Amino acid sequence: MKNYNLIVIVPCYNEKTALLSGRYVDFFDTIPENMLAVFVDDKSTDNTYNLLVQYCSSNSEKAILIQNEFNLGKSESIRTAVNYCFKNFNFNKIAFLDADLATPLSECERLSAYAENEIGFVFGSRILRLGATIQRNYLRYLIGRAIATLISTSLQLKVYDTQCGCKVFNRSISKELFEKPFISKWLFDVELFFRAKQIIKTNQLSFNLFLEVPLNIWIEYGDSKVSKSYFFKLFYDLYKIHKQYHK
Repeated sequence: MKNYNLIVIVPCYNEKTALLSGRYVDFFDTIPENMLAVFVDDKSTDNTYNLLVQYCSSNSEKAILIQNEFNLGKSESIRTAVNYCFKNFNFNKIAFLDADLATPLSECERLSAYAENEIGFVFGSRILRLGATIQRNYLRYLIGRAIATLISTSLQLKVYDTQCGCKVFNRSISKELFEKPFISKWLFDVELFFRAKQIIKTNQLSFNLFLEVPLNIWIEYGDSKVSKSYFFKLFYDLYKIHKQYHK
């Protein structure tokens, strides 16, 4: 098996527009030798799969492509890829990024440097601050802050941004976090926090596995893949997750 310091998973569903942007040229140009990009096509209905085949064929040393047999959603696409990587590669850390590359690869690589020693779960945070390029739709930002506050309260963790699409895990914790299916299709990030808290409790760890790192760059591209109607289901999903992990 080939060894990698970092594997970056990119789940894709109908991402033709993003794949045709110049961002992906930069993405492949900046993948270092000790990193692998794993793309997961979630049974897209546009030209996403064919574009990914072209990209991965042209960059076979840097990227591979997995295609789901059925549309599974983001959470199960990432989980499938993590388990695939455990079976086929040796690696130190594993991460995932959103397919629009709102968080550039350079930021993911920077965050991965923090996943050392006791820190097993590093996640980006879209904090608006001087010196950082954080570009978000203002209305979605306000809605996001309200949801983030609700989630943080449910988790009983002082987390600013649970939903940022860039998260990095060391090898040992990722095995436990992604072993079982997720309850929610879109709030699986929240489940990851609950599962990590369970690991801390079960193993009676005296330290915190988490580290939240403010991003230097995050640029919103286009509309969210989450339907507007999901915001009504979000609270029910959060209730189910909270109930499951507080048994």
